[in-house]
Amino acid sequence: MEYFFNNSNYNSTNIGKITVKHEGGHSYGSYSTNETHHWRTCSKCFNVSKGTHVWVEGTAYSTCKTCKYIKLNVQRAVPVLQPADID
Repeated sequence: MEYFFNNSNYNSTNIGKITVKHEGGHSYGSYSTNETHHWRTCSKCFNVSKGTHVWVEGTAYSTCKTCKYIKLNVQRAVPVLQPADID
């Protein structure tokens, strides 16, 4: 992680910067989720740990083994074809 002093940037030839080194283990909080992934951000170095859900399948719903995200297993109604009336 790098921080730049005022009025300087990464492309400057005369860069005034300091480098902050992360020491020790990561400190991840709770998971953030969407329908396909879960992720956590380290509060020390802002590293993002991201992965896809690993489902434990159930009848009405499935649960991610890692982050406990729940998805409903919605079954779609299938239209039933009726025989045509023959006169």
